[in-house]
Amino acid sequence: MRYVELRRHTDNDGDKLTEQGVADAEAIGRTGLNPPYAAFVSTGVERATEMLRILRRAAGQDEIPITTETGLRSSVEDRWREAAKVAGRGASIEQMRAVDPDLVEHETQLLGSALQIKVGQLLLMTVTFVPPPLSRMSVEVPLLASLVSKNQL
Repeated sequence: MRYVELRRHTDNDGDKLTEQGVADAEAIGRTGLNPPYAAFVSTGVERATEMLRILRRAAGQDEIPITTETGLRSSVEDRWREAAKVAGRGASIEQMRAVDPDLVEHETQLLGSALQIKVGQLLLMTVTFVPPPLSRMSVEVPLLASLVSKNQL
């Protein structure tokens, strides 16, 4: 089965992870991964890529490059922050949907489209260049990662 793991970056200050964010990412790396991964994909912002470097190292897959897919980046991060704040700490996507249903619906469609494109590219690369079959892909998606923890394709 092929699936995508979406992960939101941990605590940050600007575009860098805080010390706590790094520690939290390392904790996720110790207990929350399902390697091996066929690819690591970042939105391209530093905090997302920093988190992926930590997770990739924890997975023992430093040889796999981190690729960038800017289409995974939300253009309305402030709106996500506001919905999360109103919904409460640790809110599920459904709780956020109750606060701002249009945001969740629209961003879910954008994320889905970007993922379809990226997964299609990775499948082609796997068939063409990489001997083992594509089994898992870890995608770091700031703010949108709370949409799905494991999304079957």
